[in-house]
Amino acid sequence: MNSGTGATSVTVEGSVTAGGIGVSVFNDVLAGNLSVQTQDILAGFSGIVASQEGNGSGDVRADGTVVGEAGSGIRVNTG
Repeated sequence: MNSGTGATSVTVEGSVTAGGIGVSVFNDVLAGNLSVQTQDILAGFSGIVASQEGNGSGDVRADGTVVGEAGSGIRVNTG
């Protein structure tokens, strides 16, 4: 979660297995660009949840399979 100013960048190297959400990233209203890069994700709910409420761009890249068993594979929200 970035509730300040500036960019947010998350890089995941390797596989992620989670019971709920695999990767969750949130940029608040004053934050800049949001970038998420992942590989394989297997999650019980959603694989990737990225929320960009700030003024910058949002970029989500998955170099592998992303599975959300009860939700979405990749969900991006913008403000």
